[in-house]
Amino acid sequence: MLEIEKSHTYADLEDFLISRTLPVEISREFIKALLNSLSKLSQISINYEELYQFIKRDGLPMTAAEIEKRFHDYIKSQIGDQEIEMVRIVL
Repeated sequence: MLEIEKSHTYADLEDFLISRTLPVEISREFIKALLNSLSKLSQISINYEELYQFIKRDGLPMTAAEIEKRFHDYIKSQIGDQEIEMVRIVL
C-alpha cells in the first residue's frame, strides 16, 4: 500500500484508500497528500518484442512453470532494486 505522510489530511486519504470512494468535498490538502503519495511511484515501460525474445530465448517448447519463471525473471530484471510495490508497469 502507498505510504501516506501524516502531515496531510491523513485520515481522509486513508479513508479514500480503504473505501475507494472520494470524499464529498475534496480539499487542497487532500489533493496535495494524494499527489505526494503518487509521486513516489515509478513507471516502467515493457516492450512486447523484448519480452517475447526474453521468454522464448532458445525457441524450444516450455512448460507453463518455465514460462512463468522467465516472465518473473524479466520483470525482476526491469525493476532492478526498486521496491516492487512502488513500480507500475506500462505495456
